[in-house]
Amino acid sequence: MSLPNHKEHIAIDADSELITAVAVTPGNVADSEEFIGLVDPHAREVTADKGYDTNANHQRLKDNGQRSSIIIKRNRTNPEIISQANSQSQRERPNIERKFAEQKNYHGLSKARYWGLAKVTIQVLLTCIVVNCKKIARLLSVGRCGGSGKLCPGTG
Repeated sequence: MSLPNHKEHIAIDADSELITAVAVTPGNVADSEEFIGLVDPHAREVTADKGYDTNANHQRLKDNGQRSSIIIKRNRTNPEIISQANSQSQRERPNIERKFAEQKNYHGLSKARYWGLAKVTIQVLLTCIVVNCKKIARLLSVGRCGGSGKLCPGTG
């Protein structure tokens, strides 16, 4: 998500929809440069939007034994990269956009309250903590903690 002169990059766990990694950069930094720092090294498959579609990112995922489901740019011609994208995984993309919308619409992230990268980073991190706390509360209330339910109160 773009804030004035800054960009927020997040990674989300597809199962829990919790934010797992955050980076804030100046607005002139390409999305693709932040990709590897956000990727969970234990993830089997990684989905991202077209801004992260570079040969280097695909190769890094391949080297780590991870499947790349980065949404492919139209001008991409490498059949190996095109064939590995999983359209089912790419459908997870709206979950990430929904997090950006929640942060913007309900938590004031449409405007940077302060000037400077460090202060904007604090604003973004606090917003991500709030969004995650809300999601954890929802998961606990329906008894879906971590998929097993064993850590949820009253579910055994």
